[in-house]
Amino acid sequence: VRLSLGAGRWRLVRQLLVESIMLSTIGAAAGLVIAAFGSRAIVAMLSTRTQVVDVNLAMDWRVFAFTATVGLVTGLLFGVAPAFRGSSLTPAEALRDHSRGVLGGGSRLQAGHALVALQVALSFVLVFGSTLFVRTLVSLTAQDLGFESSHVLVGNVDLRRTGTEPSARLQLFNQVREALAAVPGIEAAASSFVTPVSGSTWNLEINVPAYAANERRGVLFNGVSPNYFRAMGTPLLAGRDISETDRRGSPNVIIVNEAFAKKYYNGENPVGKTFTIVGYNERFPTRVMEIVGMVGNAKYQRLREEAQPTMYGAFAQEREISSSARIAIRTAGRPWDSRHAIVQAVAGVNKEIAIDLKPLDEDLGANVLQERLVATLSAFFGGLALLLAALGLYGVMSYTVTRRRNEIG
Repeated sequence: VRLSLGAGRWRLVRQLLVESIMLSTIGAAAGLVIAAFGSRAIVAMLSTRTQVVDVNLAMDWRVFAFTATVGLVTGLLFGVAPAFRGSSLTPAEALRDHSRGVLGGGSRLQAGHALVALQVALSFVLVFGSTLFVRTLVSLTAQDLGFESSHVLVGNVDLRRTGTEPSARLQLFNQVREALAAVPGIEAAASSFVTPVSGSTWNLEINVPAYAANERRGVLFNGVSPNYFRAMGTPLLAGRDISETDRRGSPNVIIVNEAFAKKYYNGENPVGKTFTIVGYNERFPTRVMEIVGMVGNAKYQRLREEAQPTMYGAFAQEREISSSARIAIRTAGRPWDSRHAIVQAVAGVNKEIAIDLKPLDEDLGANVLQERLVATLSAFFGGLALLLAALGLYGVMSYTVTRRRNEIG
């Protein structure tokens, strides 16, 4: 109609380009708004209750320049071709395309069909990829960890401000543990050198008789107090737990996990057997350990790891007790609800004791932070790509049906 009224070709091209660039500019502006809020949401995912991540998210001129360039190029790229194609028509060709009968000019839709087909294919690749990432995250969080993370608080108890002598640290740690166990709503409290997936590792070299020609091996180690396995929910499969009588001067005892028994004792019950922890100086001499119990396999360093041979010694039998130790507390209700009572109980032992607490689930969440972030982002962008592909498919089909309306009539 505009051609018939005398409009020039370049005038029509300019008008169509303005419309296309306006649409792309609106999209770029919406992208900036989404980026501003979305980046804050991503940082919020990285933060926990006790560890807040602070990142400078202010946009600079490079962000705006990149976004403006993408918007302009998109408008030009997807506006030039339709503009020239539309303005090259003569009124006679336009009338012939919209007359009754077989539709002409169908070849002009091939480029649109190809773009939509490509968009749908890429969106399905993103959706299937995001499904794999989500499945990986679910597998990591739903696997058997060897302990029960719900209703468990973990933390660090630091005695440095108390000025306690090294010889009196064990007694003070025991007092803290007993005070925590007496708090209403606390089912079990224990101290240890390491808590699961906390980022800390303790390794000792052992010498097991009749294994690989008496070859030395490095094994994961943790010093634990009585009730540690009860607090963590790790099952005791054979023998006994660490007891209050396992102290310095009494026979050295150790508890091993299933992976330890499988590797060094061919899966047999190891209770009653002995092996040697190799010393490395006069302060830490070689010790002969008697296995008094066996527990189930539990994750130690990472959620991705396979079951590793692990041994648990008596906290009170260690040669030196550090000024700080880890604690594990199992609560009857929600773990964070007991925080105030726990802090008050520790202050009742000594007001100078420093303690920090967090739910064990936070450590587990931090261990799969990368997987959770990738799964969330891939699922979002996969869904967004699928939505855009659906809109593109709808647009092409609607345009085709509209052009064939006279023919259908």
